[in-house]
Amino acid sequence: MQASDQTYLSLGWVPVNVRHRTVPIALNASARYGLLQAVSPMSMDRPLAHPANQGWRKYRSVAMQAAAVVGVVFGVASIVPLGMYLLAPPDRVTNPLPAEPIIVSPAPPESPPVIVIRDAGVVDVEAGRIRERQTIVIRNGVIETIGEGLTVPPGALAIDGRGRYVMPGLIDTHVHLTTNEELLIYAATGVTTVQSLGDRVKDNQVRSAGVEAAALAGPGVVSCDFVAAGVSSDGVEAIVSDAVASGAECIKMYSPPDWTNAQHRDLVKAARARGLRIGGHLPRNLPLDQALANGQQFVAHAEEFLYAYFFKFPDRLNEARIAENATAVRASGLSVTPTLVAYHAIVRQVGPEIDALIVRPELRYVPRGVLERWKPPENRYRKRFTAADGERLNDAFVFQQKLVRAWSDAGVPLALGTDASPMMPFVVPGFSALDELDELRQAGLTPAQVLRAATIDGATLAGRSDRGVIAPAKRADLIVLDANPLDDVRHVRRRHGVMVKGRWMSEEWLQKELARRSEQTTARGPARREQVAPPSTGLSAAVVRLPRGQRPEDSPNHSADAESGRSRIPH
Repeated sequence: MQASDQTYLSLGWVPVNVRHRTVPIALNASARYGLLQAVSPMSMDRPLAHPANQGWRKYRSVAMQAAAVVGVVFGVASIVPLGMYLLAPPDRVTNPLPAEPIIVSPAPPESPPVIVIRDAGVVDVEAGRIRERQTIVIRNGVIETIGEGLTVPPGALAIDGRGRYVMPGLIDTHVHLTTNEELLIYAATGVTTVQSLGDRVKDNQVRSAGVEAAALAGPGVVSCDFVAAGVSSDGVEAIVSDAVASGAECIKMYSPPDWTNAQHRDLVKAARARGLRIGGHLPRNLPLDQALANGQQFVAHAEEFLYAYFFKFPDRLNEARIAENATAVRASGLSVTPTLVAYHAIVRQVGPEIDALIVRPELRYVPRGVLERWKPPENRYRKRFTAADGERLNDAFVFQQKLVRAWSDAGVPLALGTDASPMMPFVVPGFSALDELDELRQAGLTPAQVLRAATIDGATLAGRSDRGVIAPAKRADLIVLDANPLDDVRHVRRRHGVMVKGRWMSEEWLQKELARRSEQTTARGPARREQVAPPSTGLSAAVVRLPRGQRPEDSPNHSADAESGRSRIPH
């Protein structure tokens, strides 16, 4: 123990190492005396004098010190609520909205152990074709067999697939899952797996357990919620150890701040050595060839390549560099989640198209407090960007469309992702996944390429090899459609029903539950992040700064403040 530690003890505190920091903890007089005696250099030579016959003075001293400690504790504890009250926005103090009612997420309907889908066209997402007149036998949540003319086992639930098509459920590899009520909306739109990037690890573990146990109707949940936003003096090993302890399945890489090449390389290496995937942003300050060589597994936005590569040239959006970039990304083995729907939403809300956004029917499922922040005059992007900014953002969006097409042509694995969250205006959970299908189509991908990105390649990116295709021994995450999605990806909206882990939810049941949810949402007050477990060790709302010289408008999808240059996690 150092001299500074003895000073703590002499004042009635003991220094304790908490997450690599020394934190003083209050002691009573007796414990303080014992520790001082144990650590003092004098105690090795002779015992300290122990005054006797203190009588009432001894107890008066203890009582006074205890009263002082209690006073300090209550004084410190009152600072936080007082500060929250004084710093709260005026409308939150003087014009409170009605308290929101509790919305209970439903459980899926009970399903028998065996379900059979008869005589349907099965979408083979690997081959990009339809296998006609197939019968699928599902037992205990797993596909048991597929073939023509199979008989229906006694007691099985039979679903008529004649004239219908069965495809794997959609996988959204980039969401921010903040409340249980979002789960139903994902399932109702055919999203059967989500990967959350940058939220509370423990909360999403609880949600995942609820879905797996059929207590909640929703998609399977993959937690990539531990955020690495720079390296402290403890090094990358401490980051990885904390990520493992949190229970997250992968680490979300965040930039800004700047990373050295050694930090990025060592973090990726350490994460993979502990069985963790790592992806998210690119380290924007590094040369792109170095970042790609370090082995990061996926990038969560197409726009990241603008900041990490294209914007570093004077002629920022030079299409002549696209082919070279596509070749380099393909050679690196990197997967990309373009999230075109999120960037396009920003472009649209900055301009006159916001009038069309604010009347979209899916907004009925958005809590009223969130929706008020999305609409003018509270919309943060309209506050931040001018009409001229909107034109530049649109140019960058069109460039990203061409970039995504080039990646696809070069063989870069692409995955569906949306960045859906309350912080991303007009990117509604579930519905935005359907929009992203169409964004990929408009970027030039074929229906087969779009469906592959939304299923098997998304499963690979999210570390879920048990799903994404329709085959024996695979998890029964399925969508039954009334039209062929290989003819038009917009046919994914024409659902007959959705299955998650063998639990069948008919379209009728889903629409009934959505209608009930809409009625409850209409009455809601301001949205609050729902906490269902103690906060995790993962970073979930830290503030970081943009690199020196980078303009805030260069990073519209990361909430940069035009005046301060700050960017807020998660996104």
